[in-house]
Amino acid sequence: HADGQALAWQIEERGIELDSANLARLVKRKQALSMEILERTRPIAPGCREVLERLSQRFLLALASSSSDQTVALFWEASQCREYFKVVRTGSQVLQAKPHPAIYLDTLSALGCDTAWVVEDAVEGIRAAVAAGCSVIGVEGTFSASRLLAAGAQKTVSSIQELPGLL
Repeated sequence: HADGQALAWQIEERGIELDSANLARLVKRKQALSMEILERTRPIAPGCREVLERLSQRFLLALASSSSDQTVALFWEASQCREYFKVVRTGSQVLQAKPHPAIYLDTLSALGCDTAWVVEDAVEGIRAAVAAGCSVIGVEGTFSASRLLAAGAQKTVSSIQELPGLL
């Protein structure tokens, strides 16, 4: 499962050693906390729906999320924007997590494309998209613009409101 693999990669990057039982407990806890936060805070960027509507009039949109099916379902409920996406791939559907390019390669295949612009807010996601042959716009928030660019993003934005002007 990609969600567990992503967490294992992040733990390994920090030099922490965990056995599979403890890793499985951490994965379950992370998933539970993610669901709780999504249910409680509904963290949808201002103008998200409007930006997606504008972009979907010019481009085929896809979501390639490392999150579980449950977490993505909560996002759809909170954002009310599922209709704008032609293809959806989640961490539950791939065996290898970002930074492995599997989720992007699968998404590109489903779209019938060889490459695409990817909008990412995470370093691992940027690395995965670049490895899949995509160009990336990094969205500041979790990581600074300099970290997003260092990971391989070609451009950065501080808000998704800037995306229609860049694409």
